[in-house]
Amino acid sequence: AIVPTSAKTGEGISTLLMVLMGLVQQYLTANLQFSEGPAKGVVLEVKKEKGQGITMDILIYDGVLQKGDDFYVGGLEKPIKSKVRAILRPKPLDEIRDPRQKFDSEDFVSAAAGIKILAPNIDDVVAGSPFKVISSPSEEEKIYAEIDDEVQAIRIKTDKAGVVLKADTLGSLEALENHFSLNDVKISIADVGPIKKEDVINANIVKSFDRYSAAVLGFNVKILPEAQEQALTDNIRIFTNNVIYRLLEDYIEYAEVRKAEDTAKGLSELILPAKLQMFPDFVFRNSDPAVFGVKVLAGTLLPKVQLITDKGKKIRRVHQIQDKGKTLERAEKDSEVAISIRGIEIGKDIGRDETLFVSVPESHVRQLLGKFVDELTTDQKSALREYIILMRKVNHPWWGM
Repeated sequence: AIVPTSAKTGEGISTLLMVLMGLVQQYLTANLQFSEGPAKGVVLEVKKEKGQGITMDILIYDGVLQKGDDFYVGGLEKPIKSKVRAILRPKPLDEIRDPRQKFDSEDFVSAAAGIKILAPNIDDVVAGSPFKVISSPSEEEKIYAEIDDEVQAIRIKTDKAGVVLKADTLGSLEALENHFSLNDVKISIADVGPIKKEDVINANIVKSFDRYSAAVLGFNVKILPEAQEQALTDNIRIFTNNVIYRLLEDYIEYAEVRKAEDTAKGLSELILPAKLQMFPDFVFRNSDPAVFGVKVLAGTLLPKVQLITDKGKKIRRVHQIQDKGKTLERAEKDSEVAISIRGIEIGKDIGRDETLFVSVPESHVRQLLGKFVDELTTDQKSALREYIILMRKVNHPWWGM
């Protein structure tokens, strides 16, 4: 059978489940077997019921559960041991609409069964965690270790850079980890429960390794007041959402904006490469200051940068850039502008038909070739290559490395 479904809208999922149940009833009924061993299950939900306190909704998929059984279940910090005080099974559909009594009390249930359990000390039980009955005192240590290993396999605790991820259930956490991994988002810590002060502190520690990963992401969880205060103190962003895709998109957008801002700031602190050609017929003033026309052949020309000729002779800094009497903040490739330079004389310090480069310090060249190389335009890279060739001729062969 083929059932059309949509992961985006959820359409067709209920029909698919109905078809699967029909096929199971038709072809697999004869294969059903009842296990007589201790019960195993998974926690579906932990919630407070009026008149009953904290209860657990559990799916028993193997064995038999009896009233009075001791069991282990996954908790926020470690496996929790408790005792079954009551087993409640939902009433049949024809009776469940009666608001006075929605459940029947049972002394035991066999797999598979969806039930509600009343038990002490289950406030910190994690939804999605495994549930196992302690069959005998000799098995208690083994069952504790099995529960702990299964829960810890989903949680992540490393010293590497990455976001701090919190979710409401282990199942949600596992889905988030897979989705983030597919999108190359690193996770330093992944755990269940509300966002706490400790999570913000851990994110602040990550900041020293990778400031873009210094964030706490919460799926379907609350933010404790102490965590909110710590986030304001440490300047740590907290993202929460009940949709996995939206949570990831919000974080990626934030990280990309921060990276773009840092890149722009870093580039603004560096001298950018440029190659210029003087117009011999457009020398407007020979000195004090010298004013002449140039064409930007490659790169970006800014005021206050020092120039150097294609013979390696350094000249003074550009005082102003003008076009038709208007002062410019920058001149891009193919721009034809007039520039003024104080302290030089045309014909004495430089000729009337010189090819000029912006003088970029060697330390800036290394940065431009390193972390900022992808931010340079094609013509900026071209100007930088020619400038490096020139500097290696007048200095040493490994200049700029």
